[in-house]
Parts: sequence; C-alpha cells; structure tokens
Amino acid sequence: GDLEELYLGNNISIQDKAFYSCDDLEVISPTDDIYDNEVNTVIEKEAFGYCGNFTTIIIPYDTKSLGDESFRNNEISETLSFPAGITIGKKAFYSTELPETLVIYPETTVKDETFAYSEGLKYLYIEETKTFS
Repeated sequence: GDLEELYLGNNISIQDKAFYSCDDLEVISPTDDIYDNEVNTVIEKEAFGYCGNFTTIIIPYDTKSLGDESFRNNEISETLSFPAGITIGKKAFYSTELPETLVIYPETTVKDETFAYSEGLKYLYIEETKTFS
C-alpha cells in the first residue's frame, strides 16, 4: 500500500498482521489529542512485521502490550519509544535494525528474545524494569 504515516488515538486494537509487510510505512505515532488515562491500546502479534524502513515508532502511552513478533524484521532508523508499564512480547523486535539509543522505562516487561539478532543498538538504559528475560 501507499500508507506512509500512521497516527494512533485512544483505545486502539491492532490485530494480528494488520499492517504486515506494509512497505511504505515510515512513522507510527500517537495523535496529539490522546487524553484518556486508561491503558487500553493493544498491538497484536506480527501487526507490523516485515514492513521495512521506519524512521520513527512512538508507541502511545496508553498501550498495554506489544504482541509477539509485532515489529520483527524491520529497520528503525531514528526513534523507538514505548511507555512505562508496557509488556513487550516475545521476539517483538527480532532481527530488527534498531536506533543507537533505547530507554526501557519502569514497570516494563520484556519477554524472551525481544531484541535477538537485532543490530544498531549501542546504548540501552534500563530504569527499574519489572521483568527482563
């Protein structure tokens, strides 16, 4: 498809493989008007797998989980950010080219092989993470 930018609002559920292999997608970011304090957004298994070349992925603060392999086999050149308290599924960023710096915020759960076979990451900051396996 021709989709280049995806802006997410509140209480979104992105199902399995919804944007799988969406080659032109470069940016995923929250909308400016997110106001709900409930944590309800879910990104399911392989939702953005094999998309290709992202510049920016900013997961909205109301996201409670990223499914297994949700961003597998991609390139993220500039920014990858997700909120505190999120659960990041198995192999979520497996074999993905990551930005140089990544911060894991408090109360975050990172599942098995989340960053396995990934490249590019030079600086990883972990702030009081609940589980890192």
